[in-house]
Amino acid sequence: VNEALAAIRASAVFKGSRNKLPVFFDWLSKHEELDRSLIFVVDTSFGRELMAQLNSAGFPNFASFFQGDPDDKLNSFARGDTHFLVSCHRISEGLDIQSVSQIVLFSSSGSPLETIQRIGRALRKGSDPKRALVVDFIYDNTESSTNPDAARRDWLSNLAKTEYKE
Repeated sequence: VNEALAAIRASAVFKGSRNKLPVFFDWLSKHEELDRSLIFVVDTSFGRELMAQLNSAGFPNFASFFQGDPDDKLNSFARGDTHFLVSCHRISEGLDIQSVSQIVLFSSSGSPLETIQRIGRALRKGSDPKRALVVDFIYDNTESSTNPDAARRDWLSNLAKTEYKE
């Protein structure tokens, strides 16, 4: 029980770790893709820090959609006026913007349902099937047999190999 609790606490600390930011910007420098992306963060403080760094790095075309933000920010993203949207839990479910193609999970839920809802924002069944890019940050403690992030990584890796066929 102590190992499981320790893993959960470590995962909670990792969700808000600013150490992910340099890793993300290193990835971004190699891919330079944020167009039509939803970025999930642990809280507004992390989101505002991320947005300041994105702005400084030359990626100013974004909006936030946190608790209390007006719906016009979401509508701006839906219209394509902004290229990516930074949010916490507010858009995990019930959002249907057809053009979303990338999900960045700075903060992931331990719940497979919430994770699949977030990823589902970029997956759409249609006549032109597409692949979604999912960037997830994993606290990979190989010493722990109960690491929730490692379990999510394995689950998502298996899910990524699944192809929908009618």
